[in-house]
Amino acid sequence: MTLGQTTAVAMALVSAMAIGIWISPFVMEGSEMTPDVARAEVARVEPSTDRAAAAPVTIAAVAVTSPALKARLTSLLMKGADIDKAAEGFDSAEQFAAVVHAAHNTRIPFVLLKHRVLSEGQSLAEAIRASKPDIAADIEADRARAEARSLIAALQGGGA
Repeated sequence: MTLGQTTAVAMALVSAMAIGIWISPFVMEGSEMTPDVARAEVARVEPSTDRAAAAPVTIAAVAVTSPALKARLTSLLMKGADIDKAAEGFDSAEQFAAVVHAAHNTRIPFVLLKHRVLSEGQSLAEAIRASKPDIAADIEADRARAEARSLIAALQGGGA
């Protein structure tokens, strides 16, 4: 399988996951097992400027300062890192969690990705590409965002 085919398959899987997350509240509405997430007030998240994230996604709001979120993300940061300081400056829990996951997955220092995303205004994929040009930045950014959304959904569903 060529790199192009592998990339296409990975993008298709990420897109399918994003669509599944996007439509799940509508599918679950008629079910007896409707989670509280579907009934919670839903915040609209702006779509990423990256190629693969073309459709807007809605997720339940979780505060960046949430103790449950911080507890889950602490183990992904370097040992001894101050989670409160790491969370400073992020507009949403999803953005914070995505940068933490991307740093962990790519082994790029979190502070470097945070600086590029928050201070320089780069997208997560651009920040990854600038830090490690030899890896598939778009795929890694999509993977990190999917992990962040999954974590937030778990926290909202009581899986903390």
